[in-house]
Amino acid sequence: MNMKKSVFVLLLIFGAFSGLAYAEAPAANAAAPAVPPSADEQGTLSLLRAGLRLDHREFVKSSLKLNDDEAKRFWTLYNQYEGDLIKVHDRKWQVIQDYADNYDDVSEDKAAELVKNMFEVRQSRTDVLKTYYKKIAKALTNRMAMRFVQVESVWNAASDLKLGTEIPLIPKQ
Repeated sequence: MNMKKSVFVLLLIFGAFSGLAYAEAPAANAAAPAVPPSADEQGTLSLLRAGLRLDHREFVKSSLKLNDDEAKRFWTLYNQYEGDLIKVHDRKWQVIQDYADNYDDVSEDKAAELVKNMFEVRQSRTDVLKTYYKKIAKALTNRMAMRFVQVESVWNAASDLKLGTEIPLIPKQ
């Protein structure tokens, strides 16, 4: 991988996981990497994802303001939720990598496949959230479960916005 592409991959990875409050306009004409990330870049991605999970957890904790009894019941479920969410995020990164691999020559069929896969990822994320909404409502209250859904919605919207501004638009032909 040449240095320019390597730097772009690292910037894309870092940008997708940092500074959610400061989004920029999409880079419509930016060149996307055409080769998969190296082992070092994959290691960096793993570390950044772990850091993001810690940030997410802290955001949830500070937003929910649970008492000790609620926290005990909630965090057991949240740990399961996080495990299921990791699978969804793994799939999301596969779709993003597929887009990067095909960026220079996205056929009509590939475009349809990529969009279908991204819709499936979004639906999977919603399905996981619905499942855990029900579990949290049963373990705590409907109101607390609703608050959790609201907190997750804010986190997901900010994450989606930041990621959307970091991934270049498909070139217009």
